[in-house]
Amino acid sequence: MKINKHLITGIVSLCMLMNGCSSKENNAGNRKHTPEIAEVFSQAPNERIVSNNGIHYTIRFMNEVEEGSDADTLPRYLFVIDQKTDQGKNVLEYEVSDLELYARRLNYYNIEMNQDILLIACGDTLTPVQTLYENNLGVIPVNRIVTVFKKVKENCALQLVFSDRAFENYLIKATFNDK
Repeated sequence: MKINKHLITGIVSLCMLMNGCSSKENNAGNRKHTPEIAEVFSQAPNERIVSNNGIHYTIRFMNEVEEGSDADTLPRYLFVIDQKTDQGKNVLEYEVSDLELYARRLNYYNIEMNQDILLIACGDTLTPVQTLYENNLGVIPVNRIVTVFKKVKENCALQLVFSDRAFENYLIKATFNDK
């Protein structure tokens, strides 16, 4: 009988939720924690690449809607965060020593991540209106997170702040529209 790895992961995640798994536990295995702000490697106008603890974050600010698209016209800030490793494999499996760590990371991205993303816009601190984690089930080596914030006003400085507890990468920051 062939056992589906993702089915087992889902069951373990559900069991951990029911048992009150603490998200404050050290879920980084034996890696050293680096509390500093991650280093920014790219300064393209609407894209930032930030790396910390072996995880590379590509953060894109999607400010404009293509003409003729069916996208809504509500005023909003949209960010897409892609995560990848140098090893080219599933990010959730990066330095995983057991199935429990994998399940904690999956649970974090599916349920808890929304509370760890903030946007500082025009001097206000905003929480996401919506956050989506695209679980690629290991098919591609990139995790994608899409997050949307209510737009405060046009043309002000924006700073996205993400405290990625799944990899203990604290204070991933990306600044856009910096005047």
